[in-house]
Amino acid sequence: MPMPKFVACLLLLCLLLPLHAQDEAAGAAPAAPITLELALIDYPRTLDPLQMTARSDIDAGNNLFIGLTRLDPVTGAVLPALAQSWEVSDDGLTWTFTLREDVPWVRYNAAEETFTAVRPLTAADVLFSVQRLCAATDNGYYASAVFAAKLAGCAAGQAAGDGTRVQAAAPDDTTFRVTLTGPYRYFLALSPMWTLRPVPAEVVTGRGPAWTDADSILTTGPFGLVQADPVNGLILQRNPFYPADLWNGGNIDRVEIVLAADVFEEYARYRRRQIDRSDIPLRDLPGIRQNPDYAAELHRIEEPVVYVFGFAHDQPPFDEVQVRRAFAAVLDRQALIDTLLAGNGTPLSHFTPPGLAHAPPLSAPFDVGYDPALARAQMAASSYAGCEGFPPVTIAVFEGAFRWAEYLVSQVATHLGCDPALFSIEELRLDALQTRIDPAQPAGDRPHLFTLGWGPDYADADSFATLLACGPQNFFQRPCTPVDARIEAARSATPAAARDALYAEIEAAFFGPAGEFPLIPLYMNAVYRLKQPWLTGPFATDGRFGGLHYDAYTLDAELIAAARIECNIAGLGTGNLRGGPATTFAIAGKINRGEVIAAVAQTVGRDGFIWWQLITSDWVREDIVEEYGECEQLPEAFAP
Repeated sequence: MPMPKFVACLLLLCLLLPLHAQDEAAGAAPAAPITLELALIDYPRTLDPLQMTARSDIDAGNNLFIGLTRLDPVTGAVLPALAQSWEVSDDGLTWTFTLREDVPWVRYNAAEETFTAVRPLTAADVLFSVQRLCAATDNGYYASAVFAAKLAGCAAGQAAGDGTRVQAAAPDDTTFRVTLTGPYRYFLALSPMWTLRPVPAEVVTGRGPAWTDADSILTTGPFGLVQADPVNGLILQRNPFYPADLWNGGNIDRVEIVLAADVFEEYARYRRRQIDRSDIPLRDLPGIRQNPDYAAELHRIEEPVVYVFGFAHDQPPFDEVQVRRAFAAVLDRQALIDTLLAGNGTPLSHFTPPGLAHAPPLSAPFDVGYDPALARAQMAASSYAGCEGFPPVTIAVFEGAFRWAEYLVSQVATHLGCDPALFSIEELRLDALQTRIDPAQPAGDRPHLFTLGWGPDYADADSFATLLACGPQNFFQRPCTPVDARIEAARSATPAAARDALYAEIEAAFFGPAGEFPLIPLYMNAVYRLKQPWLTGPFATDGRFGGLHYDAYTLDAELIAAARIECNIAGLGTGNLRGGPATTFAIAGKINRGEVIAAVAQTVGRDGFIWWQLITSDWVREDIVEEYGECEQLPEAFAP
């Protein structure tokens, strides 16, 4: 009796297991797993690909679930994954994907600390997932705002609660076919997205929302789920059944992600060599950039994420286009970046950033930018000349952007003569801000102005134009105008030069001198991150579109073993913790006798004593504590 193809493939894959797994099978002591250690400030809201919206969700989903296609972490090119090939009908409407047969659903067995292959992933799983996407209007932002209008029958299915209305089929185990509502040339760029990742029907329907619990979940990606705990963090482990030819060349066996209260705690963990990569508090960035000891660890990463102020078009005063143009033209974007963001960013006067297919150049000829004279002229042409009769305005911002709003108000007061007392600023958690600006909220409950950050879900200018298009998901409540017809035309235009021209026209219609200005583009994000000397990988490019690829990173275990520093500080009595390395700084707390706190750095204060910086970011002087461990090896701190 011939052996089934699936079993044969699994046996072949067993031959490709890491050497340490083969050593274990032969009775040798297994090598310690090569572990990537990270910190997260925001625990993933969900591990269900359909509902993922936050970066932490998408990073996890990208490593747990295989997609029809995948993105090269270096070039961003779309590559085969579950689908080994695809073809498009002559009319551009129907896409047919041919799937590989050697991808199993796996589950982690905690008792045995191993993965079990449960069954093959087939085209039926892809069909189930697409029908699930198209079965309800509350299936997350991407289901309703990105895919509903693009998959034939999907919007109707969401409205009727019947996902089978989508025009998709799985005629056999290795063929998946889907029909679009238009000949969208960029659909291949959508195919790696998390929203389309197959999920297992039997677990999703059998366990309901609990299907993503660690003891239930079935996964198919390069890593499987070992732990998902909002207190203790995430643990992912290399999936031994993942096709070897899809692995991105790294050597990571395990990913352990702890939770950090904020960027200060994340940075403190990095300085103790407890994690391999970290964001940097803005207050510490100038010192790090000037310190040659960090030259090999510091990376500047340009992200195609654009930050903006959005206008509520359905509320005075921003229902008048002249007022919107005036507010946009009073902002000196470079000054905002230099004074409030420590230089982290690239100013933008239109919306779509460079790096996406068909995006205009960084400085397009139609850009208005900072132009106080134009701002005054536009305000004079509005109903509020000289700012007379200007109504009270509420500005809602996400945490950390309060000073952005203050800067905007100061510029409006300086160049347009508006009384700053007319503006009230609310700083909200991101989830609360998203609720406030939801288009479903009554107009009176939404702010007049709000901050928003927008990154591309796929590497095409349509990803940005979609946010601006009129419709029920439009945050700005802008009415439909002729530019919306251009947005629709650009989605299916061919050749590429035609799409280039259309997207330039779209940006000019929104942000040129006579533009509609649904929002004020501010800047394209640039971040500085630290990575430990033993970690290598595609830092500058990975995750620009979609999630990170943990299988593309490499750790040098010998360097790690040599560099880990453990230092603990114990109180000798009741002593003061300070906000800086001197008694002139305010008391930040106490360290009691026998209380032990980890230290991350040291410095010699002006008083000649050594001061220890604790993992809490507080400081304590050496003479009131006792040190244990390798404290003398801690790095020099950047004293405030």
